[in-house]
Amino acid sequence: MANINFTVSDEELASATKGRAQRFGPGNYSFTVVEASLMENSAWKGPKIKLLMMADHDNREFKIFDDLWLTESAKWKYARFVKSVGMDPTESIDTEDFLGKAGMFRLKKQKDSTYMEPGQYYTPEEASVEELGPFPPEEGLPATLAPDKEDDFPF
Repeated sequence: MANINFTVSDEELASATKGRAQRFGPGNYSFTVVEASLMENSAWKGPKIKLLMMADHDNREFKIFDDLWLTESAKWKYARFVKSVGMDPTESIDTEDFLGKAGMFRLKKQKDSTYMEPGQYYTPEEASVEELGPFPPEEGLPATLAPDKEDDFPF
């Protein structure tokens, strides 16, 4: 076997990992809307609001994207989102009205992906009784699948 003559000091290790994004798994997180834009003439589903939100946990932020389709079958999601940021979905709203608004959502893994997406937006009343943070790893899963895993591998 070949001897590897390469060492890393504790200071170098701390410096190399400083500022790396922490991955959090499914759970409840607070969010703030940083971008909201109306996308017209979508090829097959109709208009939508494209959202960029910053979620927060343990003083770390991470980006979450979502689309709110403005169709009959998706009215429920639009209404839930609008209520979650303390606004009235029965009133006329400009996309700029969403900027800086905060709320709470439940994140879930996207199907066949390592990325997260909102599974539910909580109304302020619901958010007051929900616990923030990632859900504990499921019983029987190996520790490498824990939501607080810190590495560059998406699996």
